[in-house]
Amino acid sequence: MRTSDPERVSFDFPTDLTPVVLVPLAAYLIEYPVASVPSSTEQTSFLSGQLLHVYEATIQDPSSLSSSHTLLKFSCPVVVTHESLQLSTTQVVERLQSRFSSRLENLGMVLNVHYHTVTLDRVAL
Repeated sequence: MRTSDPERVSFDFPTDLTPVVLVPLAAYLIEYPVASVPSSTEQTSFLSGQLLHVYEATIQDPSSLSSSHTLLKFSCPVVVTHESLQLSTTQVVERLQSRFSSRLENLGMVLNVHYHTVTLDRVAL
């Protein structure tokens, strides 16, 4: 960690970090409830043919109800949701609402969280 200004902090990560580390680290830092971890640096196909719940959290200015902006979007394999009550669709939607709504309300924004189920040829991490 380095800083020259006490209000600004920056980190220098090692240059040899691979997606095996960076993908779940990014998911953790931006507070995603689910993180996919590549099995190796050579893996290029992720969750192909898997039934996925795709969540999308959008923000909206109440004075402009016709436009919204995607705040975050992620997927979770349906099979994982059956293994953990914390990852049920209801729980994930409620946790996202709970985590981000108050922050956005302070900015005068509204949060909407939706999900749908889909099967894709591949998923980008």
